Amino acid sequence: MSDPPPSKRTSQQFSTTRWGVVKAAAGDGTSAHSALESLCKDYWDPVYAHVLQRVADSHLAEDLTQEFFSKFLSQGWFLRPREDRGKFRTFLLTILRRFLNDELQRARAWKRGGRTVTMSMDEVGEIPAAPERPDATNEFDRAWARTLLDRALALLRKENDGERFDQLSQFLQREPDQGEYQALSARFGVPPNTIAAAVRRLRRRLRDHLREEIRQTLDDEEDVDEEMRHLLHLLAQ
Repeated sequence: MSDPPPSKRTSQQFSTTRWGVVKAAAGDGTSAHSALESLCKDYWDPVYAHVLQRVADSHLAEDLTQEFFSKFLSQGWFLRPREDRGKFRTFLLTILRRFLNDELQRARAWKRGGRTVTMSMDEVGEIPAAPERPDATNEFDRAWARTLLDRALALLRKENDGERFDQLSQFLQREPDQGEYQALSARFGVPPNTIAAAVRRLRRRLRDHLREEIRQTLDDEEDVDEEMRHLLHLLAQ
């Protein structure tokens, strides 16, 4: 049976969000911790992209990203006060900025004292620290949008495995060049308008999946359309 359209989903289905995972992690259960670890893995790329903009060194960025998620899990940063919540994207970026500001400030202090300290990285005092820049936030948001799109594409692929989907999926994010639909028409033995209709259906389904991925990162259902527009704009760039 196919999934119900967004307007037909129940309130119970709407309660299963990234915030739901975060709130569940307040308990001591192994399953809750595993779910939170999975969530951290899902959003590694946006965090790494932001950190790389700040330190301009890929190895240090990887170490700092690992350190951030380690503390996110071990120190209960996912239980910040309510005012930090709303969009999970904004929440994660806020605590990431605090973490980086603290770490880079401490690194500069140690460097002035002629010493170094190890925090899952070598010689933190050598971090080429850069101030917060608009590019860092933009890169985080772009990587966030790509992460959600990749998740939506993975769901779509699970529904439509096979050679035809492999061929049609190239048109999910671009318009066909002249003759491309005709070539696929000959390959699969169907009219070109059937190929075009199939692509439209896949695009609609991809949009549904993306909307659902976005919804899961929000605390307020009314923010979905605004967040959708923002992330689609980023993806178009």
